[in-house]
Amino acid sequence: MECVRSEDQIRVRCVELVRDLGILPPLDPVALCRRLSEHRGRRIRLTAADLGSTTSVGHLVVQSRSDRILYERSAPLPQRDHVIYHEIMHLVLDHLADGEPLTCGSTLFTGAGDGEDGLYSGRQEWEAETGATILSGMSRERGRPDRLPTSVRPSGRAGHRCGVRPRGGRLAMTVKLVFEIVTAVALVAVTAFELVQLARRRDDLPLRMMVMGVGCLAFVVTTGLPVAWFEPLHDFLATFVFSNIAWMFMAYCFWAFFLLADHTHLPAVRKRRAAVGFVVLVLAVTGMILVEKTAPPGTWHSPRIPADYRTWRNIAYYLLVDGYALVVWAMGALRALRYLRQLEHTWARAALVMVIVGTAGMAIGVDGVSLVRQALYIAFPGSKWPHLRTVYTIGRLGGQILLALGLALAPLATQAVRLREWLDRRLRSRSLQRIAPLWLLLTQEFPYVILRKEGDSSDPSGWSSRSNDRAAAEVADGLARLAPYCDPASDGRSAADHVESALARRAAGPPGRPPFPRIEPDFGCWQDRARWMADLSRELERRGVAERVGEGGRDVVNAS
Repeated sequence: MECVRSEDQIRVRCVELVRDLGILPPLDPVALCRRLSEHRGRRIRLTAADLGSTTSVGHLVVQSRSDRILYERSAPLPQRDHVIYHEIMHLVLDHLADGEPLTCGSTLFTGAGDGEDGLYSGRQEWEAETGATILSGMSRERGRPDRLPTSVRPSGRAGHRCGVRPRGGRLAMTVKLVFEIVTAVALVAVTAFELVQLARRRDDLPLRMMVMGVGCLAFVVTTGLPVAWFEPLHDFLATFVFSNIAWMFMAYCFWAFFLLADHTHLPAVRKRRAAVGFVVLVLAVTGMILVEKTAPPGTWHSPRIPADYRTWRNIAYYLLVDGYALVVWAMGALRALRYLRQLEHTWARAALVMVIVGTAGMAIGVDGVSLVRQALYIAFPGSKWPHLRTVYTIGRLGGQILLALGLALAPLATQAVRLREWLDRRLRSRSLQRIAPLWLLLTQEFPYVILRKEGDSSDPSGWSSRSNDRAAAEVADGLARLAPYCDPASDGRSAADHVESALARRAAGPPGRPPFPRIEPDFGCWQDRARWMADLSRELERRGVAERVGEGGRDVVNAS
């Protein structure tokens, strides 16, 4: 067991804290919270609340992105400051290593509540109260005129005295924040993309469900970022338990999307089942709100005593929220697996697998962990399970990242295909320009090799209706027509030599007798064939056999 710090040790810690944070007397609790928040890289929020108890005057609650200090709204100013100092000392002395909330001045756990001995009999409470008394004394000190405020940057050693490890802890928080920002940006982008698709297909019910579910998730993740702009919005949304409602609605949208996308059933049957599912969602949300709002004052106070977890309200609340969401997520995942069997496209299958794994991670990490934790609190009163908080964070954040990647993979794949098609068109256009001298040479010698298509202009020999494949086929046909004029004894010569000698023999006399040499070799793809023809065209142009195509001709090629 850790030894209790002496009053002198705590006084030294308080002096070092104030000095290392660059604060001069008189000490102010609000300023101290602000400077300590900047140093720790984790916000400390002060909230006045009706705590519903005369003996419970302060709470310190650990939240996902901040630490919240609650003090009695009606408490006098000196008492309020003392409570804030008390909770700050819990942070400075690293009393929250297990992640559980703490209460200042409470007799809830003493069993008696009959005197001051029970209030601060524990080591942590005594240390925090002693430090609060010392800091309260500093707040009554007068500033010395010969000491001016200076900008002080806390050292790493001071960070350990402040109850944090600046390097590792801040790095982990920064990495987590980066992942949250990337996830939020990806979800917002996916929502915008799907909204554009929905504007083009307004009657697509599965797509409509996807837009609502992804949009809700994007809103929750984005507004959940630790940005000061969102703080008033958080307080407003908390009044009607928006986070729980949004989470349950996202689970319903996930299930309803794959239900409506299953074409093995009639549309009327799918719509009727989706409507029944929505009614169940409304009933679950209504029950959750009634249980939360009709509870007596102090039911949902923090921290909670072991008996609070065994009440029917607590059990009903978590079953309505986490139980409903976990079941609906699981039903949606089963439908998604059946839908996966119908997909053949590799990118679509990969995207759906990532979506399934991501939603499974979120459901298990959030709903599963919450239900397991409540069951453990009931089975083992007073127990603490800090590792479940880590599982919760990993499941929630990891699931959101995988879900965002899976949702983004489909539009990214679509854009990748469009980009590849655009690059292919550009490459074919450039190839068409390069073989223009060879095409003009052969079509002038053999005009009948020109392929005529229905809808061509009156001048089919021009470039206005040419494509790379069509021009390449005409060049290949022209080379085949030129092969009978090649010298049979000229095997091993280059294609340019064959063409040049064949043109000369054609001008001098009739074609020879078979077998004829083959000028064009076999190719595995159109790129290799186009590259060979471009090289042949360039060589014939260099020798003066083929005419150079001027800028006007190139412009005509581009127009095609």
